[in-house]
Amino acid sequence: MNIVIENPSKLDIPELERICLLTADSGKDGTHLYSDKALVGQIYLTPYVLFDPSCCFVAKLDGKIVGYIVGCYDSKAFYKYLNNEFLPSIRNKFTTAITQSDKNIVSMIQNGVEAEFYPQAQAHLHIDILPEGQHMGLGRKLIDTFTQNLKNHQINSVYLGVGAKNTNAQAFYKKMGFSTFIEKPWGLVLIKNF
Repeated sequence: MNIVIENPSKLDIPELERICLLTADSGKDGTHLYSDKALVGQIYLTPYVLFDPSCCFVAKLDGKIVGYIVGCYDSKAFYKYLNNEFLPSIRNKFTTAITQSDKNIVSMIQNGVEAEFYPQAQAHLHIDILPEGQHMGLGRKLIDTFTQNLKNHQINSVYLGVGAKNTNAQAFYKKMGFSTFIEKPWGLVLIKNF
């Protein structure tokens, strides 16, 4: 078994969007939630890879991508790019909403994403791993690689959001040194200092 952690390329985006969808239901397959299979990735994946792939990493198991961690060094700069450049560029492509999940994402694409900034952590991340890549240390490797990359850029903290129903992910993040920062109606904002 050969594991490689590396930065993604634009050519990886379709496969990464597929993984985003297959983990979109609190870490489980979210295919049933979306009529357009590329939709959820337009908020939680693709703009990160396009904005700064040096702050994103993919995990390959025997040459196949089975997970990723995407994020940014500066959340303010990322959300400015997201709302002012990326979302306007895809608004005409994503207009149809059939399911409630479609409606939620299409609304963000059409109206912009409300950004939350925390002075305690300027960087943030999203991580998703397919079932075949779980329970072999890939999550730890991705987070360790990501946080070391932040340290190399003189950044010493990061935050993430996790859904209230995703208790497995919450437990994993706590093991990785994240702690609850804010409770939200949808879940938790966790923060890690290093």
